[in-house]
Amino acid sequence: MKFEQKLNNFLTVILVICALIVTILVVRRELFLRQNNLSYQIVKISNWEILLSGGQIVGNRSAAVYIVEFFDYECPYCKEMEMVLKKLINKYKGKVSLIRYNFPLPGHKYSYDAAVASLCASNQGKYESFHEILIREKTFDGRWDSLAVLAEIQDILSFRKCLLDKDARNRIQNEINIAKRFNIQSVPTIVINGYMIQGMISEEQLDKLIQKLMK
Repeated sequence: MKFEQKLNNFLTVILVICALIVTILVVRRELFLRQNNLSYQIVKISNWEILLSGGQIVGNRSAAVYIVEFFDYECPYCKEMEMVLKKLINKYKGKVSLIRYNFPLPGHKYSYDAAVASLCASNQGKYESFHEILIREKTFDGRWDSLAVLAEIQDILSFRKCLLDKDARNRIQNEINIAKRFNIQSVPTIVINGYMIQGMISEEQLDKLIQKLMK
């Protein structure tokens, strides 16, 4: 019995050590991926001003700097970028405006419908509150009614009707077509006064670019 007990203790220690090693490797991998995702490409594009007339705007249309964001509601890095953009919009309130365009990726099951639902919320003046709820959601189940209630949308029947309406879906498709027109293939992608940034950019790096553009 003593030998069996010692063997069991030994095996337990080995399992614990293996678990620790796996955990360390996973953490290192996540840190490595995060560092890679903070790398980005920036290019100057032409005719970017046409982006200012569409999308959902946060701020006013007479700002010194415009940040146009192409995003997907199921993209985890888009959620991280959302936090960065929110801080900078608040920091430069009145001077920097954000314009959001939906670019749902084909591989994400609920992204397209989430985008449609956000436009239906916009029809009732609840875009921003509904958008915030969608950003906080970790998983979607397609039950947009419950999220609409959380966003305090009053006319749920009209909201449901809008979800099936071709107009909202055509608007989303139009935003997708605009993204493709500018050869946007991934999210998050932002366009800031004609400079297109694909990939994750840090708050500090984006802040420096904003300051440069405001001079």
